[in-house]
Amino acid sequence: MFDEYGRVGGCDHSARLDNMAITLQNDPNLEGYLVYYGPESISEVTLDIIKDYLINSRGLGEERFKTIYAGPNSDPSEPRIQLWLAPQGAPQLEPVKFERKVETFTGLFAERWRWDGIDLGGADGGTGPPVPDVAAPTFIDLLKQRKDTIAYIVGFSGAESAPGAGRRVAQLESEDLQSKGVTSDRMRIIYGGGAEETRVQLWILPENAPPPVRDASAERLPENTIQVSSFGDYELGIERGERWAFKVLLDGLSAGEELRACIIVRLDSLVAPKESEELSDQEASKTDVMLGPDETLGPESAEPEPADLLQLIAKWKAELADKHKIGPERLIVFFRNAGASGGNSVQTWIVPRGARLPNPEAEPGEELADDTTPIEAGKDSDEVKPSKNNPPS
Repeated sequence: MFDEYGRVGGCDHSARLDNMAITLQNDPNLEGYLVYYGPESISEVTLDIIKDYLINSRGLGEERFKTIYAGPNSDPSEPRIQLWLAPQGAPQLEPVKFERKVETFTGLFAERWRWDGIDLGGADGGTGPPVPDVAAPTFIDLLKQRKDTIAYIVGFSGAESAPGAGRRVAQLESEDLQSKGVTSDRMRIIYGGGAEETRVQLWILPENAPPPVRDASAERLPENTIQVSSFGDYELGIERGERWAFKVLLDGLSAGEELRACIIVRLDSLVAPKESEELSDQEASKTDVMLGPDETLGPESAEPEPADLLQLIAKWKAELADKHKIGPERLIVFFRNAGASGGNSVQTWIVPRGARLPNPEAEPGEELADDTTPIEAGKDSDEVKPSKNNPPS
């Protein structure tokens, strides 16, 4: 066996495959085996990804290696990939078979970090061939075979996460499972409370079993200013992206009346909004209602137009006030030139009472750096003094 690994990053994966390809190219008397352990439904696509990389990126002839699907892995939540080398003419490789007792499995199936965000179909930032996740497909297979069980999805909010993160990632996990055929009556969502990092647990339990953890209904409020989202105008031009950005903002404001929101709008060409610039009643009536627990965010446009950020902020302010009864005193908006960073964007922050506001004069990512001049947030938003050229709204 030349190498063995699970779900590694693209850069790590390409390095491992490079090493095998170089070894085969340097010794024409060797042949390779690609052995995959995991759910059968994912095996073909995974092996095709590896084959494509070896042939088209490394120039290896297809006759130099064979692929084998070896059955389920010993850990059903992880894949196992083995790279083997053998002299040409050696007996066919016979992989080990792992036992998996599907008919008796109950308990914690998987626990993993989960990103508090949504995929808007942007450019792939990967650096190599991916190893597809197997946790969800295997989890679904178990639920289909164990019709007397219930899936529990437990979400935890990380110490530095935005308010509501644990509930959001659990909801996202639920929506992902529903999109793959799991009906809502087979799932229960629980907020597990705070944790070191935002994560989810997937449980399978008998229908009559008690929940794996208690729902931690109350959420610990942040003690320091935290950034909750950052979107470009093209991302906000996608309805799903705009609704997600608003949802995270609203979740933060709804977590406690002592919390306020700060929005920094960066524009390539800054035109400060007029005091009278508000949405008309007709436009305000078209704003979307906040998503309920059983609603999805809906499909996004394939080719979105960039959002008008001044119009968008007016819409958010109207929706917060009219539909959620959150007044303007809890919202501070800075408009700034994009500067060296370039591009129109919106950053949202949650600010506890007495904590400093992010510095809108700093470069993106440095708003709360120790070497920036802090802006203190007192009880009233008018303590942040507007300037003639850079007014807050």
